[in-house]
Amino acid sequence: MLKIFIIMNIRGYILDTCAIISYFKDIFNDDKDISSEIRSEISVALQNSIYQPSPVRLIVPSMAFIEIRDKWCTSDEIREKIRCEVFIPLSQSENIHVCPFEEGILKRALFLDKYDCNFDNHDRYFVATTLEYGHPLITSDIEILKYRRHCSGNLVIRW
Repeated sequence: MLKIFIIMNIRGYILDTCAIISYFKDIFNDDKDISSEIRSEISVALQNSIYQPSPVRLIVPSMAFIEIRDKWCTSDEIREKIRCEVFIPLSQSENIHVCPFEEGILKRALFLDKYDCNFDNHDRYFVATTLEYGHPLITSDIEILKYRRHCSGNLVIRW
């Protein structure tokens, strides 16, 4: 019975690139900050303990790492720092799923073309992943925030 209670209280979130950069803002020299509540949720997910399972699970679309590499890895030194201090902790946490490119998400991303939104491919994939998994998306991206009106309440965004 206790096991069912723990499973029912798991909170899931999707992280986009904005969320990763804001959480690791010291590494990226970024001044945007997520709310203390969301910062705490990400921290809880990053804590691995076999004695106390985390109530928070995160999904990080692989697209976030591609965007970080494209826009932030401007030198070998920075690339290595991001790999060690961001990618490895996220990818090795038991509570974080790095979501590969999946066919269902790709189909959803292509379907988003019917809306008049200024999505780049990264944003399109984050929205599609969020709709596919049904967890809130942690983002501050203005274009994604504008898109919510097309989703009939199915796109929950937190920051």
